[in-house]
Amino acid sequence: MDTETQVRELLQQGQDAARSGDKETAVTHWLDASALAKEHSLHELTARALTHIGRHRHVTGNVDEAEAAFREALDCCRLLDNPLGIGQAKGELGSLYLEVGRIEEGVAYCEEAFETLEAHNHHAGAARVSQSLATSEMHRGNMESARVLMGRAINHFGMASDKDGEASAWLNMGSLYRRVGEFESAVNCCDRALAIYRELGNKRGLAKAHANRGVLHRRAGNLDLAEKAYREAIEAHRAVDNPRDEGIVSGNLANLLVDTGRTDEAETYYEAALVLHRRVKDKRGEGLTLGNVGSMWLTLGQLDKAEEMLTCSQHRCARPAFIRIRTDAFVGRVPENRTVRRRSRGAG
Repeated sequence: MDTETQVRELLQQGQDAARSGDKETAVTHWLDASALAKEHSLHELTARALTHIGRHRHVTGNVDEAEAAFREALDCCRLLDNPLGIGQAKGELGSLYLEVGRIEEGVAYCEEAFETLEAHNHHAGAARVSQSLATSEMHRGNMESARVLMGRAINHFGMASDKDGEASAWLNMGSLYRRVGEFESAVNCCDRALAIYRELGNKRGLAKAHANRGVLHRRAGNLDLAEKAYREAIEAHRAVDNPRDEGIVSGNLANLLVDTGRTDEAETYYEAALVLHRRVKDKRGEGLTLGNVGSMWLTLGQLDKAEEMLTCSQHRCARPAFIRIRTDAFVGRVPENRTVRRRSRGAG
């Protein structure tokens, strides 16, 4: 077997491992592919391997390593005078910079990348860059700009026939509408994503869409629809063994049950949420849930239990104890696991 074939096989093995959820094995294959490709000056394959490595480092929060991988990939593409590869590498760097707050650099790289990718009809790449720009604009409060960019992303995902990407963009558009209080439009966006995920048979996507629909219906006051969506989301997350997001949604359902007077059932779901948060070592999620339990007991007048839960919440969150006013958390690409809170004069 020649070297190029070996590298291509290692790249494919890495992708296969990533699809099956074995990220550690995937990275090992990509690192081996990168080393072998560098040794034999196979610049195009080196860039591909480094891009996979950079994406993994990006997702796992290793920003410096992700940046180094993307920059090395960019250098390889420049050696080859490959404008499409240069555009893709700039898009990866720009998206990374936007997420870590290096806004000026991120916008510059993403805009250059978009122009190149669109010119070469690389619609999936153009869509991803547009989505990164839209998300950054949304977080900075520039909602109209974010809406235009997210719409552009949806259009390019459609032209690329990238259904999964399109569904993800619809979920993010829903998050955008939610932020400006347009709940009906937000639900419609989630429904679009839900239909695509059903068509694809993407159970993880279905779980996210159901969870986010639950939040939206709750905010709009449609409590029966919110409860139905939360229960569907919990079942879907359980089916794909996603304990982190199952814990979030279980807490959301418990909040709703408290507010509709079903505290016994709420306690059961809070307990389930705590088990799941502890399983994945999510101390922040555990702390927020304990705070919500404390708020429930305080509402019921059981002050000793409330104080115990709020004290435990303080230790988990490493912050002063608060009474948490129950709010629901989005799951997915644009997470918002936050609670509105007020200081308790008698807690802590």
